[in-house]
Amino acid sequence: METVKINIGKNGITESLINEINLQLEKRGTVKIKMLKNFEKEKKKIWL
Repeated sequence: METVKINIGKNGITESLINEINLQLEKRGTVKIKMLKNFEKEKKKIWL
């Protein structure tokens, strides 16, 4: 199966994004996630 690619952008991590990641993991087993540059502010919160 092909790996699904999901981009995280200015909206950050939302409930719908998490639901989509979970759905794709169940269907395909792997998901490739990329954090875009405009996600920097939110990314700092995640790592803290």
